[in-house]
Amino acid sequence: MRMKVITPLLDGLQSVPFSALEDLSEILKRHQNRAGAILGSRRFFSLSSGKVHDRRRRRAFTLIELLVVIAIIGTLVGLLLPAVQTARESSRRSACGSKLKQLGLAVAVYESTYGRFPPAGRGYSWCYNTDGYTGDPKSYNSNGLVELLPYLEQNAIYDAMNHDEAAAVTRTNFTRNAGTEQVGNPVTNGNAQAVSNELPDFICPTNGTPKKKLDYLYATDTGAGGPRGAKTNYDFIVNAQTYQKCNWWETRGSARRIFGENSDTRAAQVTDGLSKTLLLGETTTEERSGGFQGLAWGYRLSSMFGIDPAGVNGVTAYPGINLWHLPALSNSYVPQVGTPQAWYSAAASWHPGGCHFVTADGAVHFLSETTNGTTIERLASMADGEVVVLP
Repeated sequence: MRMKVITPLLDGLQSVPFSALEDLSEILKRHQNRAGAILGSRRFFSLSSGKVHDRRRRRAFTLIELLVVIAIIGTLVGLLLPAVQTARESSRRSACGSKLKQLGLAVAVYESTYGRFPPAGRGYSWCYNTDGYTGDPKSYNSNGLVELLPYLEQNAIYDAMNHDEAAAVTRTNFTRNAGTEQVGNPVTNGNAQAVSNELPDFICPTNGTPKKKLDYLYATDTGAGGPRGAKTNYDFIVNAQTYQKCNWWETRGSARRIFGENSDTRAAQVTDGLSKTLLLGETTTEERSGGFQGLAWGYRLSSMFGIDPAGVNGVTAYPGINLWHLPALSNSYVPQVGTPQAWYSAAASWHPGGCHFVTADGAVHFLSETTNGTTIERLASMADGEVVVLP
């Protein structure tokens, strides 16, 4: 459009005297702003070339400018990355707590159906039947978590198991319950295969280790052959004395936990209050205690008897959460976050600062790793008369 206006103007200028053109040139120079408004603020007309020119100058970034931009982007990423990681962990932690809550609800439905809580397990072959503690004549090494499968929409796996026979085999040198009879063979009865299934219901999203199966193998004393048990991040609250004493739960009276070997606790027996007593807890899938590697959801063996947040280990107490190093056990051990050092199933997690628990009323709580041992012990006991408010 602008060229249609300019072209006739140039044709008319050819017949004008040269002196007049000089005067016209001076006038145009004095009124460049006005001419710019007519031709466009970034374009101008040249009398010498008879063309319209663009005032904009195009140039590339210099190397210094590019380096400055890269440095700014790197700084922003450095500032934003921790916030993104924190948001992701917050989401994973919330999902982890939700899974534990679902397990708590499954326990509540079981209790409502049968009038008692499920046992932590039954028929242990690896406990000591000495010092007045009597072991079961038949061993099953079963895990009470299996009883929750129908309430977690895992009916197919539950139905595939033989609940009248053993869930796992103890090696001869670990069969301390002298005289007990192993009922069936887990490999041939299908239980070993069933409990090798990795179930998302039992794995916390924050769990930092990709190893989700135990190295313990079924069948023979040499550990050769057979499926490996799938791990769990969640388990019942028990007392670590279960590791050493057969049917310890039956002898403890008011000081016992809700769960133990062959336990059959009724809600009315939890006199400290359902909202003041720990039901289930969280741990990592790796632990440092000899050959102990974590907990399986489908069976019990040796130290794999549940979670004891109060941390009683024989006659020495190691209460606490996220115990990555216990010098009393080993001064040479190099602490590893996510791998608690204990001879029992310690309460732990990959969450910064603590781990999840669910109380017998179904509420989920996140307890700080700074919670003192006395408070944890009172929360773990169901009827000791020492009622405490959850921190």
